[in-house]
Amino acid sequence: MEREFLRYAGAARFCYNWCLNRCQEHHKNGQKWSAYSLMKELVILKNTPEFSWLSEMSNAVREQPAKNVEFAFKRFFQRL
Repeated sequence: MEREFLRYAGAARFCYNWCLNRCQEHHKNGQKWSAYSLMKELVILKNTPEFSWLSEMSNAVREQPAKNVEFAFKRFFQRL
């Protein structure tokens, strides 16, 4: 059970960092993005052979980090 928890925590951390990187790229290029668009990109990512291990995880492991990144960006830009 502990090993599964660590797998899920690692996957959530990977998804958060991946979403954060994508948001920074979108922002730098002046493109619009949302948590929903990030979730769609993560679905495409999980269907690639390199990241097929993401399909073994719950959808929440991919969705919640995208929402968290969107919330963090909104809060950051509200303070500027």
